[in-house]
Amino acid sequence: MTASRPFTRRQALQNARFLDALARTGNARLAARLLGVHRSTYAKRRAKSPLFAAQWEMALAAAHARLHQEDGPTPAILPGTGRGTMRSMVEGA
Repeated sequence: MTASRPFTRRQALQNARFLDALARTGNARLAARLLGVHRSTYAKRRAKSPLFAAQWEMALAAAHARLHQEDGPTPAILPGTGRGTMRSMVEGA
């Protein structure tokens, strides 16, 4: 197995924003959509980078922990999607 090249500065910043959104939403598709990027961009990076994959898992764990807090987020429908999500998680409350 060959080592993958490091992310460019731009990609690293995109990844950081994605991981932040993922930690707030717990949903990769929604996190990517909030950033205006297709989910597959991050899925490909995850497949190539063990570090990014580990960070992805940590972000999901953080979202899961927030969801299960005693004062958890309020369920809501994300405008224009018709799908349920957690308003306070998306808004970063």
